[in-house]
Amino acid sequence: YLAIGPLYYFLFHKSNHQHYIDIFINNLMGKKGEDMISFILGKEFDDKYTYIRNFPIVKEFKGGGDIDGILLTPKGIFILEVKFYSGSFRIDQGYFYKNLKNTSKNNRFNRPIWQAKKQHEYILELLKKNDITCYFRSLVVLANGHITAINGKTDIYILEKSELVNFIKKDMTQLPNELSYETINQIIHSLV
Repeated sequence: YLAIGPLYYFLFHKSNHQHYIDIFINNLMGKKGEDMISFILGKEFDDKYTYIRNFPIVKEFKGGGDIDGILLTPKGIFILEVKFYSGSFRIDQGYFYKNLKNTSKNNRFNRPIWQAKKQHEYILELLKKNDITCYFRSLVVLANGHITAINGKTDIYILEKSELVNFIKKDMTQLPNELSYETINQIIHSLV
């Protein structure tokens, strides 16, 4: 009943009800994608790893928002922007294009990459403010959907959920040093 009331209001109210329905569905699907990624990470990594979901970005920083996930590892930080998109996509020069049968439609968008860059800047600023030096990387992860091609520069790693764990493990093997206990505590304190 709690869900039907608001839906009824938005369906029959004389406002832009489609906009509100789209927001509702996007939030619902976004949570589903975040749950999937959280489950995968929880299954693959032990308690040396800390996963923080929906980390808030203060409103004063470019209008605020949140970070879908922050994975604190023994060697660094991974910032995850999780998307639950259906279909297949190619990424060209920093823009997503959904592969459609009707190619005359303009289906170009860059919001996932823009969000990931904003999140990267925010964490960089937070670490600098707290005088913390550590490795960190931003990722856009498709919890659903497929990537058919990536062409040109994106500045952000974009991958499917099936590649996420191996990507993180491989990335960490290339890092020479583990973070000290003090640095990990500093990072946690700065995030709190």
